[in-house]
Amino acid sequence: MAESTAKSAKAELTLEYFNHYSLVIETLYASLIRMNLSNEEKKSMFKVKVQRFYAALEQLLRKLEDISRNILSSDKIFSAYDFSKEVLELLSLKISKERPPVISNQSFVFLDRLRNFINEGCVAYDCEFDEKELRLIQDRLKQEFSFVERDLQKICSYIDQLASS
Repeated sequence: MAESTAKSAKAELTLEYFNHYSLVIETLYASLIRMNLSNEEKKSMFKVKVQRFYAALEQLLRKLEDISRNILSSDKIFSAYDFSKEVLELLSLKISKERPPVISNQSFVFLDRLRNFINEGCVAYDCEFDEKELRLIQDRLKQEFSFVERDLQKICSYIDQLASS
């Protein structure tokens, strides 16, 4: 009984965490897809917001993955947030019978493109992207973010199932 109550409490905290970060992510997403990219200041702001958007997504996905593993055991996979491909690869793996993949292949491709955009120096080294290149990122956000949203809902449902079992 105590174990079931602890699982339920973890699931409730997870859902609160999810709701908070979902709001942050949705706000950034809405801002990104509507941004005017016609001048340098707006282009710079777009690059910074893409980085924040990706960081929030990665943090939420890692937390959901961590919580889903901790409901079952105390093992942890992640330690630092570093925009690495390895993180996405781990999130896309099914971990035996313990946990389904946190992200689908479609989400992996989308998130890896954003990660590449960030890691190619767009923010850290302030490399120049023209409006056409930034619009391509903006269009991908519009077309492919729904994959991630679907995966977030799936992992939350999975955590709910763990908590009630």
